[in-house]
Amino acid sequence: MTKRIVSMALFLSALWAPAVLAEPVFIQIFLDEAPVKGVQIYIGNELIGSSDDAGMLETDLAPGNYQVDLVNDDVRFPVSIPVEEEAESEATVIFKRAEGEKPAIQIGVYRSDDAVYGLVAGQVISSDGTPVPNAAVFVENLDTEVYTDARGIYSLVLNRGKHEIEVQHPNFESAMASDVRLFAGGGVNASFRLLDTGPDGQEIDLSPQRLEEVVVLGVFNATDDTESIERYATTIVSAIDAEQLSRFGDSDIAGVLGRISGLSVTDDKFANVRGLDGRYIATNFNGIMMPSTDPMRRDIQLDLFPTGIVETIEVQKSFSADQLATTTGGSISINTKGLPDERVAKISVSMGFNSDFTGDDVLGYRDSESEALGFDNGLRDMHGTVLEGTERGTRLVICPAYDYSQGDPDRTTNITQTGQDIAGLYDGCTPQPVAMAYALSFRPDYDIDQVTADPDIGFDINFGDRLEFQDGELGFYLSGSYGRSMGDRGDAVLDNPNGVTGGYLRSKDNVVVSGYGVVGYEFDSGEILSKTTLLRSTDDVTRRSSGIESREERDLTDVILEYVQRQLFSTSLNGFNEFSIGEMESKFDWRLGYSETDRLEPDRRSYYIQSSQLVPSSVERRWSDLNEVSKDVGFDFDLSADWGSENFSTLTLGALYSEKERDVDMWRFSFRQGSYPVDRGVADGVEAVLSIENIAADAWRLRTTTTATDSYESLEETTAYYFKLVNEIGVDWTVELGARFEDFTQEILYPNAPQNNGILETDDWFPAVNVTWRATEELQFRLGASKTVSYPGLIERSDSRVFDPKTDDVIIGNSNLAVAEIENLDLRVEYYFGESSRASLAFFVKDIDNPVERSIADSSGSQAASAITFKNQKNAELEGIELDFNTTLMERDNFLIFLNGNLSYIDSTVDLSDNQLRLEGETANGRPLQAQSEYLANLQLGLDHFPSDQKITVLVNHFDDRIYRIARGAARGPIMEKGRLVIDLTYENLISDHWVLKFKVRNLTNEPVSYVQNNREIELYETGTSISASLSYEF
Repeated sequence: MTKRIVSMALFLSALWAPAVLAEPVFIQIFLDEAPVKGVQIYIGNELIGSSDDAGMLETDLAPGNYQVDLVNDDVRFPVSIPVEEEAESEATVIFKRAEGEKPAIQIGVYRSDDAVYGLVAGQVISSDGTPVPNAAVFVENLDTEVYTDARGIYSLVLNRGKHEIEVQHPNFESAMASDVRLFAGGGVNASFRLLDTGPDGQEIDLSPQRLEEVVVLGVFNATDDTESIERYATTIVSAIDAEQLSRFGDSDIAGVLGRISGLSVTDDKFANVRGLDGRYIATNFNGIMMPSTDPMRRDIQLDLFPTGIVETIEVQKSFSADQLATTTGGSISINTKGLPDERVAKISVSMGFNSDFTGDDVLGYRDSESEALGFDNGLRDMHGTVLEGTERGTRLVICPAYDYSQGDPDRTTNITQTGQDIAGLYDGCTPQPVAMAYALSFRPDYDIDQVTADPDIGFDINFGDRLEFQDGELGFYLSGSYGRSMGDRGDAVLDNPNGVTGGYLRSKDNVVVSGYGVVGYEFDSGEILSKTTLLRSTDDVTRRSSGIESREERDLTDVILEYVQRQLFSTSLNGFNEFSIGEMESKFDWRLGYSETDRLEPDRRSYYIQSSQLVPSSVERRWSDLNEVSKDVGFDFDLSADWGSENFSTLTLGALYSEKERDVDMWRFSFRQGSYPVDRGVADGVEAVLSIENIAADAWRLRTTTTATDSYESLEETTAYYFKLVNEIGVDWTVELGARFEDFTQEILYPNAPQNNGILETDDWFPAVNVTWRATEELQFRLGASKTVSYPGLIERSDSRVFDPKTDDVIIGNSNLAVAEIENLDLRVEYYFGESSRASLAFFVKDIDNPVERSIADSSGSQAASAITFKNQKNAELEGIELDFNTTLMERDNFLIFLNGNLSYIDSTVDLSDNQLRLEGETANGRPLQAQSEYLANLQLGLDHFPSDQKITVLVNHFDDRIYRIARGAARGPIMEKGRLVIDLTYENLISDHWVLKFKVRNLTNEPVSYVQNNREIELYETGTSISASLSYEF
């Protein structure tokens, strides 16, 4: 009996021991911000449980180190969890949907006296969904009590562990949430729905259908994603965040903007917002104004900006006082990546091809060895003595070949010239041997070759981290990329009754290099960030067109060899500090910026051939260099205070000073026949005609063709002061009132033609009102009204004749251009439903007084047909509707299908001046604004498969017909760019914790690019379908 009792005691003690020694372990699992239910949790082969609705599992384990496996759909993820005596263990695992991002894991062992905190926040509402302000929120057994604000929102910082939270209000039944488990450093959203008290204290029905509702979820950041940016803005905003940028797969910002409602892109570079081109758009990069790399335009070439360094793109479509007064169509804000939350390191490579031409022969010519790196190694440089000896390409008078000295036999034929005349002639001319040396310094590279179109390649690398430093955190992020791609238009067709009928070939070799870095310091009351960007893009273009010139009915071959280097350097220093002034909260936001752009076009060569003969006067060698420097300084001071029981206001006072200095140098040279006759036939190539031997034999002589206005300097200064008052009136209304005073000065100087100098000075006040009414939690209305302005561009109002560097068309400035003033009215209705679905409908009306339009020159002669000028028209009216939606079509545990899209209808009419009607024809009155499409549309259909971490997206973009260029006379009509549909496809797969594979198909249907005039197709070409793959590894 004794033995049996002892055996029983030993057996019972063995069962009891684990329970006695076991300690609590808590595991919580998220997918981004959402808790994940149903994840099975194993230790070895033993299932210990599954995560609940809050993504949490609680169990007890004996002290020791455990490998816990999280299993979902046969995917097993290991986590190491230590368990110690008299302590609680926590493990938080946050899986990421974004490509290549590793799960974030936080492990901790805590004792009861550890001071480790988390955040509890939520909203208190009534039974009908109305926020409840001034409700008391307190924690059981703790001397902690807070009150909800005007929106019914509260927050509490509590020690980790389990808590009971109670809410009380005299007009409602109290409510309590028990067993609220708060993890260390984590957050819980505990929201309450309160019931009204009965009349005169009467008891009310407390059946389960009437009990208060308490929702406990993982907290999230309401400013990180696109929906939050749009939903919580005080103005009308459209936005794209980093996740969407990655999903779209566009390599540069220009490609992305065309996917935003109401936006399109022209020439693959320039934005058009709500039917308005660059003169009506304000663009900033990290909060500072940007210089341009286009000598003819003020707006920014957006293809320079790679998407890989961008965090968000915001397009504010209604003006507010803190924006530039030129925010008529919209203000485009490009915000690059900031400090990482943790260490990041990633490297990726890519390769692609085009179905039409990769591996085939395309056009090319002799180039330098370093062009693959995006630099010319000096092959195209001009000898410095040529500029010096020709007065910077403006004058070259060659002395006669004979010698005027005494005894020269030829002097007998020139006896009428005195010695003084001869001396003057020598002083004002260049000796022929010197002029010949100038001509011989121009390398005879003219002929086109066939080169093989190589596959596209790319390389990206980034690294960043943050660490604790004193009372804050110091962080940095570095990124670099390289890419090379080839473009070709195949057998393009020309059929222009006013130009050439035939066809052309055009190829472009593009090299893109970028570098980006940010370093910053974040502390409790603010931050300081320094962002530096270097972007470089090089285009090497070869074009040859052949056909019959319609007017002269003669065959013509036109050749252009062009190499353009564009570079942008930008550095900004900005920060903010938050502090209190009495009972008011304040914030001081400041920024400094320096940006510099360069556009270098070394040795552009062009010529044409008629009847197999080179036309000497058509030969041009051109060098141009544009440098623009922008300096910015600005600040905003916010002062916030409560007033009344449910109201909150923020007053913003701000100022901006911006200065842009531009220097443009251009030099043009050509050749004329000399004293030695030579055959101009090009059977052996143009280089055989313009050979060194022929120049040395005096068959060709150098001549200058630079005009006095090819080079210029300019200065633009913007000084602004503004105020903005944002009033949160109760929980339903936000009213923003503001005004901006802006002083603008524009000065253009021609060193070689000072009589063409010009200056524009203007200043005005620009008011703005924006109102938001939140009718329900899901439905809100926005209304905006404002006055804005459009300033003429530099070249537009210069009293000079210059040449378009791309087309060589004559551009005639108009110094009488007036500033255009615009009145704007915007309305948007927004509806938010489900977890991530939303829809909006926007209406806008703009009335433009004195709009500046690209126009036909009122001149005659051979250049009249192509000459361009700019004129104020009487008036323009623009109105439109935008529909934008994001919706989840189907969501299951394993997959998600979504559909996003937008549709815009834009209608504009221009009331032309009497002179313009005479040039364009009476039927042109009421035509649309140039570059404005009537319909714009986008669709994005996506599928996410969670178990395999695969994503596939189909992207559809459509723009309608738009005026490319107006023409003289009603019989011709404007040249229209035909609308087209572009379909793209992207795919990505997280093939392991570190590797991500992506595929992209661009221009799937390869719809032709077409230009028409009076229903006649005058130009047609295809760009092909491009297919690329990339592989990235995250360390």
